[in-house]
Amino acid sequence: MTLTADYQAELRGVVLGPSSDYPHAAAPQGFGTPSYRTGDQPRPLDHGEFAGLDLMNGRTVVFDVWVVGDDDTEAAANLNALKAAFAPSSATLELSVRLAGTDYALLGRPRGVVANIEYVRDGVARARCEFKALDPRLYSLEVTDSPGRRARVPAHVPDDVRWCRHGRCRDRRERRHVHGAMGGGHQRPRR
Repeated sequence: MTLTADYQAELRGVVLGPSSDYPHAAAPQGFGTPSYRTGDQPRPLDHGEFAGLDLMNGRTVVFDVWVVGDDDTEAAANLNALKAAFAPSSATLELSVRLAGTDYALLGRPRGVVANIEYVRDGVARARCEFKALDPRLYSLEVTDSPGRRARVPAHVPDDVRWCRHGRCRDRRERRHVHGAMGGGHQRPRR
């Protein structure tokens, strides 16, 4: 499904956010910088530390939403659809999100819904949906590698790296040349 407004999210065909049956009750959480595991080690006989490998942990994305319907029956049906979309799964799924006019994807697993059904009789309920992104990177959905196909490219590609559409290297001497990046293509510096 196509996302049409900022801060909309889609999982298993259910759209959360503005212009949907699930408007945000609070700002979505988990889209900042994920936490890091650092491999820094203290220097045994000197001040400071030895630099180690820094890796990002997974991120937990949380949506607090209102579940709305014209009456209590429709609100309950929308709540059941939301619970089905965020039901825990052993398969890795794609959560599509629109942030600042750009569509991104997170790869991970839904972790469930906690619902407050106190007001469902009035056609409204509140729910907290969790999605664990096992890969913490936001992937852009705007780049295409061939007609009709989407390429998952990390959204934080440096500015001096360009995606090559030809699929083969023209100059192997360039410093920023990277082979095998994202689906067998390669990247090289912009001129």
